[in-house]
Amino acid sequence: MVEKSVNVTKLIARRTALRIVASTAVFAPAIVSAVAQTKYKIKIINTSSNTVQTIQELVRMLGYFDEFGLDVEVLNVSDGSKVMASLISGEVDACMLSGFGQVVPAIEKGASLKIIAGALLKSNSLMYTSRPDIKSVKDLVGKTIGTGAVGSGLHTLVVALLRKNGIDESKVKFQNAGSGTDVFKAVAAGIVDAGPAQIEFMDQAKRMNIRALPDGAFWEQLPQYSDQGSYTADRTIAGRRDALVKLLAAYGKTYRFVSGPNSRDAYMKARVAALGDKADIPGGEALWGFIQDHQPYALNLALSEPRIAITQDVNLELGSQKNRLPYEKVVDSSIARDAVQLIGGPVNHPG
Repeated sequence: MVEKSVNVTKLIARRTALRIVASTAVFAPAIVSAVAQTKYKIKIINTSSNTVQTIQELVRMLGYFDEFGLDVEVLNVSDGSKVMASLISGEVDACMLSGFGQVVPAIEKGASLKIIAGALLKSNSLMYTSRPDIKSVKDLVGKTIGTGAVGSGLHTLVVALLRKNGIDESKVKFQNAGSGTDVFKAVAAGIVDAGPAQIEFMDQAKRMNIRALPDGAFWEQLPQYSDQGSYTADRTIAGRRDALVKLLAAYGKTYRFVSGPNSRDAYMKARVAALGDKADIPGGEALWGFIQDHQPYALNLALSEPRIAITQDVNLELGSQKNRLPYEKVVDSSIARDAVQLIGGPVNHPG
């Protein structure tokens, strides 16, 4: 009798367990779905060049924001000074693609910011002009050059080129035209005598009697000068570090994809989606070819001490920065390292 009671007890327990499993199975998809739909909301700001807009659209089209559980809102502005204002005010969480020459002086003055990754390490820009009397960089003395705001990444890039050619930047006049895309328009309209813009405009330049200076390829003249990086506020690092890691992972995976030979169609599709009628095929082909030939993106998201040192050299010469800052004061490299682990670890890359 005792044995029968034990068996009945076991049977009841088994049936109860089965009912629990069955009910769990019914609700499990809903639970999984709820988890899958939970995303990190993050607002980022980038500059507005065609290059930048194409890459940020490519990240979205490849599904990497979704893969890393991100709900991303993107704001594009004309130059780095607007990026800085939005970051410092707390309007946005991070900048992913912009020159960062102005970040270090801001940190020196007390801004709670950090550079967290490299992006476009080699500039894809050329110095363009429509004036027949400007045949080389040395002929820019006394001329008006279009750039971004004084101290922006585009401005400091031009200063570095001038100084390499022995030209004091006080011997030229700078005019804030905005991004590289805007600078090319200013050159075409004769508003400025010369200015830096991306290699994508080479085909248009030929049709508009605009030339690229033979010694004005920035990636050749300044191979160690970093064109774009990613940066954010200390408060975002403290409060939203996981979201930043995932965001950098999404961009890092995109840099690796676009640097490979099978990325052409996706890149061109992203360019059309981002730029619409402005997405000329020759310009896109030129940019994609540049990526294949020069591998300019930071595949390991790293921004080395020598690269930061070069940026500080230019700032010190300009007077926008008074003292050289330690690398650790300027860069938090731990976020990029964690992001790289999410995308398969480091790869061999000269950046």
